[in-house]
Amino acid sequence: MMLFPLIHVAVGAGLSYFTLAGFLNTTTVSVDASQISVRHAPLPWPGKKDVPTLEVQQLYCKQKVHRGKNGSCSYSYSVHAITKDGVSQELLRSLQNEEQALFIEQLIEKRLLIKDEPVAGAHV
Repeated sequence: MMLFPLIHVAVGAGLSYFTLAGFLNTTTVSVDASQISVRHAPLPWPGKKDVPTLEVQQLYCKQKVHRGKNGSCSYSYSVHAITKDGVSQELLRSLQNEEQALFIEQLIEKRLLIKDEPVAGAHV
């Protein structure tokens, strides 16, 4: 009997936190000589990344299609890094703007002096 109200309180607290993080948080991508860092603040949120720049071979963007029940489509974009051992790591996701994703990819490549090359499965 006591479990039912506790579940409601937990769901309410989770939804409140999710909403606050969506309104307050910003994402910062930093690139320096040693690493690419992705941080979300001021509220803690999953997705914190540190990728050593010496390991990065290539960057690319992916497009994800979200299909609605009525046949409508929406898109989101993510930015990935391929390391020298061939592993793809997602740096950013859920970007709503294709130009923003491509801009971030190109800016990091420029900073790290990486020549843009085609990647299988990448969004052009």
